[in-house]
Amino acid sequence: MRRTELHEGDSRAAQKTVLALGDDAALQGVIKSALGRGYGLFTAREGASALEMARTFGADVVLLDLGLENVDPNWFLGELARDPVLRNTPTILIRGSEDATDVLVERYFVYTVLQRPPAVTDLRWAVSQAIDR
Repeated sequence: MRRTELHEGDSRAAQKTVLALGDDAALQGVIKSALGRGYGLFTAREGASALEMARTFGADVVLLDLGLENVDPNWFLGELARDPVLRNTPTILIRGSEDATDVLVERYFVYTVLQRPPAVTDLRWAVSQAIDR
């Protein structure tokens, strides 16, 4: 469980946080490049600690890497949906070409789905739009 420090003087970062759940180093690098200076960025490698972080620090958006082997996306998204504080938190799924997302999008509050690896500009846009929804 890690937290990327907020940058001084960035009022938006002090207000908006992103929780990124995943373990792929390359993807985490893209996420940090895209969001590290504009948002409070929290990262987790497994579902229980991600939920604890979201409950403790709050999250304006959750990024969920569907390639994460030790997290069942149905379980994680279900836990978000059952939590009275987190249930309206938009989630952005990041998927490989083979990951099925239709059921997840229909069942849970999934704002959008991005193809892995997302372009930095696409990720910034998606997070910004999810927050401003």
